Amino acid sequence: MSKRAERHVDTDSELNEDTDDSSRVEPEPSQCSTGIKKKKTSKSYDQVFRSEWLANPEMKSWLTRDKKDQNAFCKFCNTTIKPKLSVLRTHMTSKKHRSLADSAQGSNKISAMFKESTNVKDAISRAEIIVAAMAVEHHLSYKLMDHLSEIFPKFFPDSEIAKSYASKRTKCSAIVDNVLAESFKKDLLKDIHQAQHFSLIIDESTDISTDSVMAIVVKYFDLQKQSVQAHLLSLPVVKGQSAQQLFDTLYDELKASDLDLCNCVGFAADTTNVMFGGKNSVVSRLQEKNPSLILVKCVCHSISLAVSHATKLLPKTLEQLVRECNSYFSHSSKRLKDLSDFQDFMQCQHHRILKLHDVRWLSLSACISRILEQWKALHLYFQLAHTEDRLHSSDFLYRELSNPYTHLYFQFLEYVLSMTDKLNIMFQSPHAMIHCVVKDCFLLYIQVLSCFIKPSVLKVPMQEVLNVDPRDPNIHLPLTQIYGGVKFAKLLESSANKREEQDTSLMFRRIQQLLVELSVQLQKRLPLNNQTLSEACSLLDPTALVGSDRQSLLDISSKFPNIIAENEQQDLDCEWRSLSLSGDIDSFLSQDSNTESLWYRVHVSGRYPTVSKLARALLSVPISNADCERIFSLVNLKKSEKRNRLSNISLNNELISGEGVRKAGDCINFEPTREMIKAVNKHIYDK
Repeated sequence: MSKRAERHVDTDSELNEDTDDSSRVEPEPSQCSTGIKKKKTSKSYDQVFRSEWLANPEMKSWLTRDKKDQNAFCKFCNTTIKPKLSVLRTHMTSKKHRSLADSAQGSNKISAMFKESTNVKDAISRAEIIVAAMAVEHHLSYKLMDHLSEIFPKFFPDSEIAKSYASKRTKCSAIVDNVLAESFKKDLLKDIHQAQHFSLIIDESTDISTDSVMAIVVKYFDLQKQSVQAHLLSLPVVKGQSAQQLFDTLYDELKASDLDLCNCVGFAADTTNVMFGGKNSVVSRLQEKNPSLILVKCVCHSISLAVSHATKLLPKTLEQLVRECNSYFSHSSKRLKDLSDFQDFMQCQHHRILKLHDVRWLSLSACISRILEQWKALHLYFQLAHTEDRLHSSDFLYRELSNPYTHLYFQFLEYVLSMTDKLNIMFQSPHAMIHCVVKDCFLLYIQVLSCFIKPSVLKVPMQEVLNVDPRDPNIHLPLTQIYGGVKFAKLLESSANKREEQDTSLMFRRIQQLLVELSVQLQKRLPLNNQTLSEACSLLDPTALVGSDRQSLLDISSKFPNIIAENEQQDLDCEWRSLSLSGDIDSFLSQDSNTESLWYRVHVSGRYPTVSKLARALLSVPISNADCERIFSLVNLKKSEKRNRLSNISLNNELISGEGVRKAGDCINFEPTREMIKAVNKHIYDK
């Protein structure tokens, strides 16, 4: 092949390499006006930038497209290059480009060093947040942080994080107040707004520094947790004890949290007049703002008060026995050691005698059960002690423990209190219980009635039973037929030869009086005639849904215009009828019969949005203020004698942060978010 032909071939191959097929234009033969063909001449072709070059490992670090035209651009040399592969390769091997490329690689190493430094800084912030979370979960003093920051470098001398850890008491407090509490409060309000409707539980107490504080707990259906949640909203200091001052404190906190009282469905508090008085109370002011609010007196308080009123009719020596028995052993290690010997001899368990607390709901039942458990050992102990000690207390205790009627009273009380305490414990649950409150309260009421009222009177519908007057002697059983439990009956039979007929009759009359008073108090205090709660039970209870013949929910929805608007009532009825007739409720129940899980599945199905909205709102209605009592227990742990100067703001932030950490399980499983880590900077002290 000639040299000229070789050059022609090289030129063609170069064109094929640098030019797309789509950009190649075939020359058309041109003719002169005379019809004679002109000789073909070579023509230049315009090149365009190809995106494939950016993926080339040799070019991707420095090559980019010029912003103005289709040329190439070198980021290292800051120059425009003709978009041709051979030109790009020539530029890449130039001395200037190689020198600038080496300098750029050195800069990348410096950037990586700064990036590594940033990662260490974030790791230090993460460690400081987790230690602060541990402090609030376990009620630790911030003074401990002064030593931890010094101890960590000694424990982990090879750790850059431990060497740079610098969170002492001031910084730890700032992290709790301005990072953890702020983030968790923000998440809480976000969940409440997503739920749309919520309920409130409030209670007032005095801490160790005599500050009067109000625990405001908000209860709502959390779609992420798929259940009803109750969390502390705030713990403000109360400026006074009047109804107006309590209401103003509550209303100001709701306003500060951007929560509309019109979206509140239920309200629960203790049974005091300042809370539930007819005309001048917190409740009367709440109803002015939200007439459709469901008002519930704490069921646990109501049961406890009913028991307290009823037990006053029994001999006072019973309560005195409980108190004296604990007092006798509580301050003497020698007496406890002697009692343990008697417990071994009588084969009783080594348990202490409990102290009676008037403000504890379940205290009396626990104390009575413990004394009955240790009855033989105690009786034998005081049989010896009353002759050796010659104390009034030991004489009294021996006399009462030897009295067969005292033993019978205790066995009877254990049976009755076991029924009331079972319901009390159930209603202290943090889960939704509104669907069973009326049914279970009525069950307790009729169980108490059945102990002293003729069975024929109780075998009628619920409403007729509620109309029965427990004080009517015509419906009472004979005294000797009063039921006090199996242990009471056995003890009654075994002690027959120790009792006088007249004293036995007096005992039964007192037991009857207790049962009558307990029934009257339960009927008065429990929500047995609350029509709104009864209708909510019929809607929410899974067992009542199966085979329900309810045709419409208009009677329920019309009472809650803040949940179901007037233009949604027809949609609600259509969805309810479809849910009842389609058989979907059976498929929902087949997965899980839990009430909260059931209505969550109805929600996620997407077919019954209005019914689901009503159900989820009603599930948030509280029936006790046990959540507030738990908050006050935490307050006593945090604001103790050693930390009595803890401010209310810090206490409030610790409580909110502690709840947020416990939502993750504990401080071990808690992982700070990216936003929390970024918030740990010099500005956390400015808030």
